[in-house]
Formats: sequence, C-alpha cells, structure tokens
Amino acid sequence: MLGPPLTARFTGAGAVVAEGWWSRTVLGPSVIVPDGAVDLMWMFGRPPWIAGPDTTAHTVVLRPGSTVVGVRLRPGVTNVLTAASVETIADSSVGFASLLSSAQERSLEEQLECAMGEGAIAAALVGTVVDAMPTRWLPDPLLADVIASLRSASGVPGDLTLSPRQLRRRFANAMGYGPKFYERIIRLGRFTDLADVDARSSLGVLAARSGYFDQSHLVRDCQLLTGRTPTEMAGRS
Repeated sequence: MLGPPLTARFTGAGAVVAEGWWSRTVLGPSVIVPDGAVDLMWMFGRPPWIAGPDTTAHTVVLRPGSTVVGVRLRPGVTNVLTAASVETIADSSVGFASLLSSAQERSLEEQLECAMGEGAIAAALVGTVVDAMPTRWLPDPLLADVIASLRSASGVPGDLTLSPRQLRRRFANAMGYGPKFYERIIRLGRFTDLADVDARSSLGVLAARSGYFDQSHLVRDCQLLTGRTPTEMAGRS
C-alpha cells in the first residue's frame, strides 16, 4: 500500500494536483514507514504542513484522539510550491503557509475555521493548492507512466528517450529519490498488503509473490526501510 488508503478522490482541478485525501484518528505513537508519497497534512491546533518523502521508518507521537487529514499530492506539485527538488524535504517537512501569499494564507485559515467535517478540510487544502499552482500546470506524463509501471511491477518502461541518469534526476526531482529506491518501497508495500489478506502462506511464498528474489531479499529491504523483520511487518510476531 502506498500511504494511508484514500478516503475519496477529487474531481476537476483538484484531481490535477492531488490523487485524493485520507483521514486517520491517532490512537498512540505511530511508526511511519516509507510509502513513496508526499502529503499535505492538517490537524487541529497545528498549521498545515507538507510531509516530505520518507527514506526510513520513524516514530511519530501525536495527541491521542487527534484526527489528521491528508491530501496526497501528485508528483511535481511540491516542486512548484517549494521551487525546489523534493529531495530537499526528504525525511522532513515544510510549513504550507510559508509557500503561500498572505491573501492565500488568510483565506485558508478562514476556510479551515469554518470547515464542517474532514471532507471540507480536505477540499479547503486542495483548493488552496490549486490557487497556488500555475493555471496551466499538468503532471509530467513520462513520470506518470514510469510510476504506473513500477506500481504494477512491470519495471521501468524500456522505450524511454531518457538515459538512466536523466531519468533518475527527473524522477528524484519530483519524488525525492530515484526509481530504484521507489521500486523497493512499493515492493515492500505489496508484501504487507499480501500479508494482511493471506495469513496462511509462508513468508517465502509472500516474498516471491511480491516480487522479491527470495526471502533474504525481503529481509534486507525490511531492515533497510523499516528496521523491522518481515515477521514483524506481517504481524506474525
């Protein structure tokens, strides 16, 4: 799974800049693992922030009972908002208000104060992103094709006009890391998804079905990305 499951998707201009939105109620300390996503997030009592892509797991401690709302930004949006490569905010975050004009910041604050429900909060966030973007901005179609291929486990398309170095630079600029690292993230997500629905198959079988060479390959990636074992990731400890 890439990031928390989306509660709903946007339509119109919102769909151009964001895949959709999600919400989650905090029950206690949470271990966040790399998911290949960049989210614009909000919670009561804290100004909205953009959470950069993670390269390793870390623990987040928020007030139990708090509700967090996130908007899943499309690749390239954060580049425009920050005027920098997404690599610059990997494993960190940036305040959303610092990327807005004074008028946009005030408008967003008013909308959030009046928002009735999580859907309205998500709509206010994505609407502000739309306002902050160039009117004719569109996602990079080449990156969209590469990401779709990696998510479907078919690998990087072989008919690209870019060299491997050019592709990595372009991919990392929008995603925060290269396609090889992203592939490791989604492969691990595929493993945890399978483990959630298949409690009978061995870890070796799940590793093969997820695209790993063998169980040792799975173990190495789990340790690299999460600091945990496949058994722990599968909830079998």
